[in-house]
Amino acid sequence: GGLLVFCAMPGEYVEAGQLIAEVIDPISDAVTCIHALNAGLLYARSLRRMATAGMVIAHIAGTQAYRSGYLLSP
Repeated sequence: GGLLVFCAMPGEYVEAGQLIAEVIDPISDAVTCIHALNAGLLYARSLRRMATAGMVIAHIAGTQAYRSGYLLSP
């Protein structure tokens, strides 16, 4: 976990592999880059400034579904 720094804004179209955020560890100063898995519209991101392991930090709406069932659940 660490400080969450966004590199993409809500409303932006992002490409697969594009950098959307960085997590900076306050103890070691290590930077972990977070890249988009799919291309699409970045429509929401976390308001929290501290990230934890496994946390959802952003939502991207793409053209291909990768989940099925009740899609409004986390």
